[in-house]
Amino acid sequence: MDTTGVGKRIVNGELPVVVSPGVLPTKHIVTAVDGATSLFLGKQCLHPGERVRCHTHRGEEVMSVISGQDAGMIVGDPVSLTAGTTLSIPAEAAHNFWCAGACPRQIMMIFSEPESAETAMLSEETGESIVKEQSRVAGTSRRPR
Repeated sequence: MDTTGVGKRIVNGELPVVVSPGVLPTKHIVTAVDGATSLFLGKQCLHPGERVRCHTHRGEEVMSVISGQDAGMIVGDPVSLTAGTTLSIPAEAAHNFWCAGACPRQIMMIFSEPESAETAMLSEETGESIVKEQSRVAGTSRRPR
């Protein structure tokens, strides 16, 4: 039977936690593995005191805070996010975040390609690229077949 174009039910609790380029626990929820052709959906958690280092992506990113508080910078401008807040980050915009509250913060993130976006880590002092990492491996091997 041809299942092209048919939706897929994914149970988030059954997905493994993988490590992002920023060395943070992440769940890759919808990827090319699931048949996605133009988007990626992931979930990430930061605990108080943890941070996402300054970085960029080639494509756009949307992040929506599910719980907790986040603070950060996008191209040098401060941002503050709380549960129920969504942020659109343009392609190549340097950004970083940290858990600003006493409770863990959880976000859902969407990238404009079917794999977790290629991430260029930047120096917090100079803004120059220090490491270019890809977190695409987990998208192709995250679930036992």
